[in-house]
Amino acid sequence: MNSWSFSRCIQSAISLADRKKKLKISNQKQRP
Repeated sequence: MNSWSFSRCIQSAISLADRKKKLKISNQKQRP
């Protein structure tokens, strides 16, 4: 495994976690 694919894997994992975090925040905002 070269460093390029490794950094890509980390970046996708980070973006996925960021998306989940934003989703959770938006869900909390929608609740009264």
